[in-house]
Amino acid sequence: MIKLADIYPSRNGKPKVDFFLLGIYDLLKTQLGFRYAKFDGKGNYLKAENGVYRIVNFHELRDDFRNYISDNFEELEASKEIRLDDFMNEYYKKAPIKDGNYAREYLAEDFELSDYNKHIIRLAINEKYRRHFFRNEMLEFLKQEKFIEFNDELKTLNLSGPLFYKQSDRGYFLVINNPFHGGKVIGTDFDLHKVHAKSQKEFFNKKAKKCELIKIAFDLQTDVDLIKTLE
Repeated sequence: MIKLADIYPSRNGKPKVDFFLLGIYDLLKTQLGFRYAKFDGKGNYLKAENGVYRIVNFHELRDDFRNYISDNFEELEASKEIRLDDFMNEYYKKAPIKDGNYAREYLAEDFELSDYNKHIIRLAINEKYRRHFFRNEMLEFLKQEKFIEFNDELKTLNLSGPLFYKQSDRGYFLVINNPFHGGKVIGTDFDLHKVHAKSQKEFFNKKAKKCELIKIAFDLQTDVDLIKTLE
């Protein structure tokens, strides 16, 4: 059985609870999946969900512990000597789970975040990192699909941002632009267009060309097959 406290009789007849910190933090770590780690210059409490860690507020440790005790009180040694409501009253009164060195050191012991977990956390909390990642992911896709970056200096397509083209066998070109990228702005939106031109000579001539919008905000998760149907 799990030991979280020693129970003693008191003068007023109610059991006295002396919480066992080692047992409490071991439960938080082994049963509830909480950890603590420092990375990117900052310490964070973490919780594992399906093998992936996410950053949590400290109050989640207290909330999850309370819920666990409420649902599993019969598994505690203390359940033989005290009622659940009396135990929880003492828990609220003494608040044994505190955000301090003991909690951080115990939950950080023998633990290091994997590079994959650091990546997942950065995607969740770091806007600049997230934008860099999703833009680079799209650029890698364009490279694999043999799109070529080009400069439309004469604005014959009337599209903004970096431009990428690929010639289709159907008498037109596919063009993807990254409209909001430039300067300090990391643009993650990419729009897909169709430009009617039968040859590269026609595509790159100085005449203005009709550019047909096919898909705003091209999404690698849902729109990849669209490229295949247009090639």
